[in-house]
Amino acid sequence: ERRVLEIMLRQGRSVTVTLLGEPDSREEVFQSVRDGKADVGVVPVENTTAGTVSAVYDLLLDYDLSINRSYIKKISHCLAAVPGATMADIRSVCSHPHALPQCSAFISAHGFTAIEAANTAIAAQNVRDQGDVSLAAICSREAAERYGLSILAEGINDMKHNETRFIAVSRTPTCLPEDNRIEIAFHIPNAAGTLITVLDIIAHYGIDMTEIHSRPLKDSPWCYVFYVDFTGNISDHAVRSLLYQLHEELPYIKVLGSYKVD
Repeated sequence: ERRVLEIMLRQGRSVTVTLLGEPDSREEVFQSVRDGKADVGVVPVENTTAGTVSAVYDLLLDYDLSINRSYIKKISHCLAAVPGATMADIRSVCSHPHALPQCSAFISAHGFTAIEAANTAIAAQNVRDQGDVSLAAICSREAAERYGLSILAEGINDMKHNETRFIAVSRTPTCLPEDNRIEIAFHIPNAAGTLITVLDIIAHYGIDMTEIHSRPLKDSPWCYVFYVDFTGNISDHAVRSLLYQLHEELPYIKVLGSYKVD
């Protein structure tokens, strides 16, 4: 998260950084940005092992915020416990619901009981506060050190090539010359062939689609909102033509952000 903010600061952008403690949910981050308590919020959206953090995309629409930057960070999880605890003492591990499956082989091999926490930092905080030698957190080295925990094992994630993509969101959309990615959300009529028609339009303009996934459309059972990420810049003629055509042909489309992936 610091890395994303440092990139923005180097661009000369004025950024208010509000330390929220450890937010209990991603939604608190979005609320703080929406309410002006912070200019930028940084949240994870995808992990190479655990997949997409779908709830973040719902929040982008709910809070009408824009993606301004994306950063991919290598993730190395460790097992951390209160000082004096040993591996033999540990019976349960707590962590974020996306971090636990990233370490599923390690958890299974040791017969640990997995307990979900709001995020990895809160998991470390909970272990410190409870002072139970049988409870450990799966978290980063930084979180373990921050809460005075002892690291019992490092690099416990199943896949050594374990990376998470973070996004920085703000109240104001941006369009910078170095932006190389665009994210849109749209609805389509519930009829055969409508999605392939949209994909054909994207292909017609020679645009490289990097991601697509869907989420249930609230208050409309069995209808969905689709999220598509593709390469390009808003100033590109092909991108502008694509967005114009989609605006003309779809019942709903929203540009969620123009940003650079670092």
